[in-house]
Amino acid sequence: MSDIRGVSGVNPADFSAPSIRRVGRTAPAEHIQDSVEISSASARASEVAAYADLAKAAPDIRAEVVELARKRVESGAYLASDVTAAVARKIAESL
Repeated sequence: MSDIRGVSGVNPADFSAPSIRRVGRTAPAEHIQDSVEISSASARASEVAAYADLAKAAPDIRAEVVELARKRVESGAYLASDVTAAVARKIAESL
């Protein structure tokens, strides 16, 4: 087992030593203000991570969408000329 004896000849702080004195606050707590600045890249990464978590939590197959499509196929709704034209256009665009 090893322990730290010091870094570059400097010994670790010993807060129990009598030579250490505590310094009081220079200003009352109500006058102290903290602030944080988040870069736009970090904010965007956080947003992307949140969306990724939502996507992971969503089911792979949405049963209600599958059921709606099944009913439309059975009813012949997809055989309408405007629907077939839209499908053909999408297929052509993807090629």
